[in-house]
Amino acid sequence: MTKHSEASLVHVPYSWTYDDATDREAATGFVAADVGKLARQLDDNSLWMLTDDSPETWVAVGGAPYIPTMYHVHLFTPDANTSFSNIGSPDTQGHAYYSTGTLNNEATWNVNLPSGTYKIVVRHSKGINRGIYHVYFDGADEGNFDGYNGSTTFVINSITGLAWAGGVVAIKVKMEAKNGSSSDYFGVLYDIYLVRTGD
Repeated sequence: MTKHSEASLVHVPYSWTYDDATDREAATGFVAADVGKLARQLDDNSLWMLTDDSPETWVAVGGAPYIPTMYHVHLFTPDANTSFSNIGSPDTQGHAYYSTGTLNNEATWNVNLPSGTYKIVVRHSKGINRGIYHVYFDGADEGNFDGYNGSTTFVINSITGLAWAGGVVAIKVKMEAKNGSSSDYFGVLYDIYLVRTGD
């Protein structure tokens, strides 16, 4: 008899693996003996139990699938209509998106989010030639922040209380104005985060 410590087989607690919910729900061919077995769903690493084979019925094990609370959208490529440039090393802070200094320059990211309430957090640099950013969430202007400062500095601004029903939402940053002391409409965006603050 093989000792447990010498066994080469690895016990897997689930019987099937599916890429996502669509793949799992499309599965067929189950029999009564399969009821009670588990499936692993790879896109959110959730486990599901088959509770009926006719019709196929699944129940999440351990509650609802995991929903992350923070989405980092900086590394997503903006839409083709974006007029911000992607540059490598502005102000020694690393990868960023940079407005060309033209009024109404904008950048748009489309992000697939679960339903909930969100906060947008933006890290950018202030300077003598920076404009005023307006932030749009699903087409609505949700607020703005002034990029002007007498010297270059790196800051974080946020906009809270954004409700979303779920699905793909457009996040747009547009350079619509400037401080009276600013010399231009430039802007340098380093990071945009979406933080899920509630259901």
